[in-house]
Amino acid sequence: MSIQKEATKAALIWGVLLALTLSTQPADMPVYALFIPFVVIGFGTYSLWKLIVGVYTRTGKKQIDLSRRQRAAGIAISMLAVVILGLQSIGEMAPRDILTVTLLALGAYFYFARNLIRD
Repeated sequence: MSIQKEATKAALIWGVLLALTLSTQPADMPVYALFIPFVVIGFGTYSLWKLIVGVYTRTGKKQIDLSRRQRAAGIAISMLAVVILGLQSIGEMAPRDILTVTLLALGAYFYFARNLIRD
């Protein structure tokens, strides 16, 4: 995907999150709808990761080509951000939880890099 398209996609995802945040009250939302912002944050974090790594690693090309490990790292970082934010939002975040969640994300990185993501 080209850098311009990836930047547009990232801006669109973060714009959806901004609109969702400004137009809703969490206290008035049903429980199942409270997961939607976390999913959007996950996709937004991953798209931003792809954009940053793609711009940083490109060598004169206009296309973003991420390796398997770069995609796996992006998924693990997105998961880490969403889980930490989710724990913080329900008041269950303690300093030791950051280490636990980070180790979980590291395990997910190795799992994704080895088994799920194909070049």
